[in-house]
Amino acid sequence: MNKRKLVISLILGTVALSVISLSASLAWYASSDRLQVNSIDLDLRTDESVGLYIGTSTNEEAFKEKLSNEDLNKVKQFAPTSSMFHNHWLDAKKDMPEFYNLTEHDIYGVPDFNKPSSEGFYQQKLYLLNNIDYYVTLDTEQTFITSDKTSNHLRAQALVGKVGELTVDEIEEKLNKLENSMRFSILVNTPNFYQYYIIDPNKDENKVTYYAGRLDVNADEYYDTFNDREILYGEVENRDAIVYDNPEDPTFVKPYKETPNEFFGNAFSGKNDKSAYTYNEQNSLQAGVKYKQEPSISLDDINSNDNPLLIPCYNGVPTEIVLSIYLEGWDLDCYNSTMGASFDAQLSFKVLRGII
Repeated sequence: MNKRKLVISLILGTVALSVISLSASLAWYASSDRLQVNSIDLDLRTDESVGLYIGTSTNEEAFKEKLSNEDLNKVKQFAPTSSMFHNHWLDAKKDMPEFYNLTEHDIYGVPDFNKPSSEGFYQQKLYLLNNIDYYVTLDTEQTFITSDKTSNHLRAQALVGKVGELTVDEIEEKLNKLENSMRFSILVNTPNFYQYYIIDPNKDENKVTYYAGRLDVNADEYYDTFNDREILYGEVENRDAIVYDNPEDPTFVKPYKETPNEFFGNAFSGKNDKSAYTYNEQNSLQAGVKYKQEPSISLDDINSNDNPLLIPCYNGVPTEIVLSIYLEGWDLDCYNSTMGASFDAQLSFKVLRGII
């Protein structure tokens, strides 16, 4: 049974900025800051002897035991985005997942749903074809996203002296955290089954990612404000219950910062503008404000008896899935010092059990 597998291998030779020097803005928002992918190869294989095939269309001749890189979509660059508000497109039963960032948002910090992210991640419709009615799931022993320590070590050596007084080991440690914010997602789209799965292959049992919070988008070291009130970004329930504290010093003027934080910057760390009404998180949560939690599943979840990831595949009927690989921008490990890092990833499917 274990031989009935479809293996998808993603090999990134380097994920790096086009130059060694870092641009002076936050990786999460600035269009000039992108993780440049120098090479990407996807290897999708099946075992023909067990009748499991993969294709990029439903045409019979499109199904193969292996898809080469030429058959698959290309990735020009990776840039942090988010699966927040996924119910917006799920309720509409769209055939492709939509990801959002906050470069386009309203006064409440909610993204423009008419402008989903169009780049910065891998995404493609794929089709599974089997000769028997079976549930397919992930093979957790062959599914991973892990840091490319060799490439990151070389990158760290090149950055010594350019990012403060950090040593090679200290820089490398920061680069290797890129893996923590990487995600797979799978949309299963068939006439009788429509389901979306977000997989965090490095999810810690104590790790929770929320699609909401205060942010320092413009990298001036202060949380963003609108009309003298701090903005609570993202997917939030009961916004009307938000509690603000009065300004500490109405005459306060934020000091001008000519050069935003680079390697050490991230949008999650900020200070209160003393002239603004500041967001009181504790009182707001007690009043009923709720942050939407990322419903990601771990490899341990998939490996359990209560495996939530089941893809029904029926004899001779192509099963459409949409595979996405992306950086979750709300993950607290998604910050500037991971720019230029490299990673390796592999995704493997296996047949689990028959459909009764």
